Amino acid sequence: MASTSAFGIACAGLIVVSAVSSQAAPQAGGQSQGASHSVVVEIAGLRDSRGVVQMCMTGRAESFPVCAPGSKTASVPARKGAVRYEFSDVPDGEYAVAVFHDANANGKLDRSLGIPREGFAFSQNPPLRPRAPTFKETRFFLKGQATLHLKLRYIL
Repeated sequence: MASTSAFGIACAGLIVVSAVSSQAAPQAGGQSQGASHSVVVEIAGLRDSRGVVQMCMTGRAESFPVCAPGSKTASVPARKGAVRYEFSDVPDGEYAVAVFHDANANGKLDRSLGIPREGFAFSQNPPLRPRAPTFKETRFFLKGQATLHLKLRYIL
């Protein structure tokens, strides 16, 4: 129980993504200016169809897990079970994805005593720890098209 509480407190600053359907180009050191690709994000485990699923993809460690300007964002209607979204025009590089089920569509990850009340997920599906995952634990390397399979986790 203590680890859940600590994890919830560590997640208190997680993922503040506004409900935006437009996308900004990610900025990351070391990305080539060559070909761009698509990244398909498949998210499983949605409890219900209320609200939206907020997504943020960034290529900057300092922008993770909080979605900072220059990150690609998306908001898609929630659907019980699973949703899918495709980020387009993504150059080769290193990225991480943070997602949450914004059940009440208020644009933020709701918490109770610091513990997330809404589902959340990250690329690479890192194990739960008494802190938010790091960019290094969630990063993936893009060189061509990619499909990510994320599993939402609900603590409460």
